[in-house]
Amino acid sequence: MSMVVVMVVVTVAVVLEAVVVVVVMLVVIVVGMVVVMLVITMLVVVVLLVVMVVAMVLVAVLVVVTVVVVVVRIIIVMVIEVVLMLAVYTSGWAGGGSDNVGDFLPLSLIAPRKLKSFYAVAKSEQQQQPPDLTTEANLTVEP
Repeated sequence: MSMVVVMVVVTVAVVLEAVVVVVVMLVVIVVGMVVVMLVITMLVVVVLLVVMVVAMVLVAVLVVVTVVVVVVRIIIVMVIEVVLMLAVYTSGWAGGGSDNVGDFLPLSLIAPRKLKSFYAVAKSEQQQQPPDLTTEANLTVEP
């Protein structure tokens, strides 16, 4: 009888040992997989954070460059406007008259691609002589 008890006890011990080994292996595998997944997730989060920071820096640089370009363009247009106005006013041609009102629009209201034609018109009109109001023909009054 004691031999049967010993065999049963040994069999139960071997089965329990096998179950414990299998359970421990499963726990180790699951914990390892969880740890690996957490590490991979952390790496992905770090990479995404780096990408987000780089994207924010690029957006900030683009905003600064855009603002600088717009400001420089406005300054250039203003300088050209002042130079043209001074050229027209100092030429003696800008004596006035209601027909000249449209000639003195600020260049900031004109598209930049029209600056060349505006400059050409201003230059050609600048070269024209103002009408001589002292001649007899100009003093005659039409009925």
